[in-house]
Parts: sequence; structure tokens; C-alpha cells
Amino acid sequence: QLATAAEQDSTTVVIEPQNISKKQLLTPYELASLNEDVRVNESTVIQRGLFASNSYTYTISTTAYNEYPTVASSLYTTASDDYLRLEALHNYRSYAQYTELPQDVRTMLANHVDIPPHKTYEETIAFVQRSMSLLTYNENDSMKNEDVLSYMLEQSKEGYSVHYATLATLLFRAAGVPARYVEGYIVTTDDASSQTMTISSNNRHAWPEIYVDYIGWIPVEVTPGYAAKMPPLTQTTYEQQAAPQTSTAPLPNATPSVSEVKPPTFDE
Repeated sequence: QLATAAEQDSTTVVIEPQNISKKQLLTPYELASLNEDVRVNESTVIQRGLFASNSYTYTISTTAYNEYPTVASSLYTTASDDYLRLEALHNYRSYAQYTELPQDVRTMLANHVDIPPHKTYEETIAFVQRSMSLLTYNENDSMKNEDVLSYMLEQSKEGYSVHYATLATLLFRAAGVPARYVEGYIVTTDDASSQTMTISSNNRHAWPEIYVDYIGWIPVEVTPGYAAKMPPLTQTTYEQQAAPQTSTAPLPNATPSVSEVKPPTFDE
């Protein structure tokens, strides 16, 4: 939906896996379309058949995800009732599943930081990014088979992208924003200096995604030093209050507690 709302030119990206399992598909965020032999579910992209091809091509939007506030404002004015009905169901499930936290995790987070109520995405993102000061960046840190959260908050107090992404995901959830932990590869403005790029294990990275109402899952950079390597957002705020409303959307009358929601099956 982001690519459609952007109404920008598209281009193609050809990915040629070198030393990586062909069971995995590398997929850019800015997808404008998918090949017919690719199947997508909630959090994975799967090649039909046993193995992926030696190379595969994607059509991507030239409007990158860093422009999502502007694109979101456009989508709010063009979204159809059918889109809003489908998004309402996805929205309901995302809040039911991706704000879950055990009470002991909430308690531990509250012992280290005052968690404000979620008001706007900009304010909550800024709060989470400020809270990353709880850790000191150290690429050589390891978990030593410890509980990740308690170890990094109460013992090591340091880490790298996987630790920052873990902490950020939990903080977003504690603030009431659906969030999930993601691993993959990062391509920064430093890498994109030519039409051909070699992405190595040095580009491995982790980050959280948050669910933005009416829009979907958006990546958020929280690891120190990396945000400066990414293009800035096109604007700092967007007209969330202008999001369209439809009386036909199957929204529940009252938001149920997580315990009342049965996690959907793969088919659902």
C-alpha cells in the first residue's frame, strides 16, 4: 500500500545470493510487486518449491520507507472502504499479539525507565531511542546463555544491534505500540554508492518494527551510529488525525484483553 500511495517511479533490484542458503529469500522493504512464484505471510517471504533461484528480481518503489510519513498522509486521503475493512482486522490482530509482555518483563523495564503512555508515534519513538542510553555499544558482548533482558540491563549494560533491538521491541510493547524483533541486513547510504553493491556478513543487523495504524509494519533504527547513516524522514510528523474512518469496518466495540484473543493460525 505504501508503494501504491506514493505514486512514484519504480525501479528493479536484482539479488544474486553468493554464500547464503537458497532456502532464504532476501527481500527489500520498498517492494512494489512480488513475483508469481513467491508467497508471503505475516512475517516471511517464501519461494515456491524447495530452493530459491540463483538470482531473482524485485520491482521496488523509489519512495523509500524513510518517506513513510508523507506517504501515510497520502494514503489517509485515498484509502478505500475495502482496504480499511481488511486493515481493521489486521490491526486488531496486531494489537492482540504484538503488545504482549509477561508481567516480570514489565516490572523489570519499569525498574529502569519511566514508560510514558503512547500519544504519538514520534513521541514514543523518541522515548525508545533515548532509552537506548541504558546500554553502551559493544560488538563483542555475548549473552552467555543468560536471560537477555536481565543480563543486559542488570549485568553487562552493553551490547550491539541484537540487544538494542530486543530492548526497543520490549519498550514499544510496554508503551502500548505493537512491535516485533527483526534480523536481516542493512544497506546504508555509505553502501549505496554505485549500482552494484556487495552485501556481506558485516551488514548483518537487527532492528524493531512497529505497527502504525492504517499503514502496517515500519522499521525503526535504534542502534547508536546507524540512524545517522540512513536518510532522514521526509517530515517529523504526519496527519495521523486525518486517518479516514469507515462505519463498515469490523472494529470491535471494546478492545478485549490479550487473554481473550486466540492467536490466529497460519491459515487464518
